[in-house]
Amino acid sequence: MRKFYIEAGNGIRYDLQDKSKCFLNSPNGLGFKKNNSYIEVGDYFVIDNSKNSQKQISGELIFVGDWYKNYNEFIKFIKSYDNYRLVYKYDENDYYIDVDIVSIDKGDTGGNKYLKCDIQMNSKSLFYTSTEQTITIEQVEVLPQWDFTFDLTFQDTVLQSIDINNQGQTKSSFEFELKGVVIDPILKLYVNNEKVNELPFDINLSSGESLLFGNKDNDLYVLKKDSGGNITNAFSSLDLSNDNWFKLPIGESSISFDAQGTISEVKFTYYENYEAV
Repeated sequence: MRKFYIEAGNGIRYDLQDKSKCFLNSPNGLGFKKNNSYIEVGDYFVIDNSKNSQKQISGELIFVGDWYKNYNEFIKFIKSYDNYRLVYKYDENDYYIDVDIVSIDKGDTGGNKYLKCDIQMNSKSLFYTSTEQTITIEQVEVLPQWDFTFDLTFQDTVLQSIDINNQGQTKSSFEFELKGVVIDPILKLYVNNEKVNELPFDINLSSGESLLFGNKDNDLYVLKKDSGGNITNAFSSLDLSNDNWFKLPIGESSISFDAQGTISEVKFTYYENYEAV
């Protein structure tokens, strides 16, 4: 059975399937639509450009019971926060889509014991799920490693790899928080045991400090958090000649972290994206 919720940025949910207060009827706009342009090649039309169309999600909110009170409670809820997402729950899976609630038309009871109100939401993302993994380091002996210029470097720790199976419909964005006493950490992405991307950081972390990174298209950040919880911008730690904003491919891949020093913990979250659910 499917269920719907409106979730505020702080995680508080408003149940849209509560038949004692309010429920969402006849939701529309949950599928997908492409905006394609074509060029004519002989007797065929070939796609020249294709992009997703912004979803316009609509439906009826039906307020029951003390419908006037319940209607005003919902209006108060959505006016109390700035950011929302619609939660579509099917079986045990939660799918999220960031939305703006652009209109709620107050209807009429028509002599009934309930109030119907049309609601309109504009999407700001695809549907997505999130998977969080927290891993700790595996200590190894300090061994010298030689590069082609024969400079001696040391790798004090090797972090257990993170196995990923992106079952979404597009590439996945990700974010992480890395803790430890380290110099120049580097993230490496592998597909079929072959390194396909890496993300180096020119940064030093002391005890109690951490590096935070995120590459969602609407929330790019590189931050350093000190032992007191104070956060500063760390975009300057990126190599601007590097492809720093790559995403995780569809299917199986793995991530590893290396650094000089000791990585104590990495909290890694990736988002599976769906054009339709």
